Amino acid sequence: MAAFVDLESLIGAPLFVPPAVDWDELERATLFSFPDDYKRLFEKYPHLQFDGFLGVFHPGDDIAGFIKGTRTALEPLRVLAANRGSMTSVDASGEREDISPYPIFPEAGGLFHWGGTENGDSCLWLTSGQNMADWPIVVTDGIDYWRYDEGLVNFLIGVMHRTVRCPLFPADFPSSFRVDQFDARRPSS
Repeated sequence: MAAFVDLESLIGAPLFVPPAVDWDELERATLFSFPDDYKRLFEKYPHLQFDGFLGVFHPGDDIAGFIKGTRTALEPLRVLAANRGSMTSVDASGEREDISPYPIFPEAGGLFHWGGTENGDSCLWLTSGQNMADWPIVVTDGIDYWRYDEGLVNFLIGVMHRTVRCPLFPADFPSSFRVDQFDARRPSS
């Protein structure tokens, strides 16, 4: 089990002051509470990109804009799921299985967008269950869906140390421990 301090040591000192997130407002708008490690991450850091490939997005201070962006990012997945009626689950060994589609935000327990890759993969939470720290991570290219059940911090640390291998990511990712920080400040409305 990775600890938040392990993630902090991988990222390094904050280079930018992140915008303040009104977590209460965001949680009212989404109808769920966000994992504490996600809140802690973005109270300290701005947008993050791991080895030039995997981005983790800061919610910013424009809650309505963040929700709108999330819905926009999820719309292609919603359309694909509706058209296909199923989704393809892929495991770590590359085995595929058709399963019923996951619900998608704003549906209760639905997929919620928290990041993405340079290849266009969506990085999501399956927001089901009472323990937000254990929300499954789902990575999809829109066709294949891979699931990881140990939460965001374990996922990020595991991916960077190559103890967690997402079959949708390139085989040579990561090639370094580089984590870039990007100013997440946006003008307030």
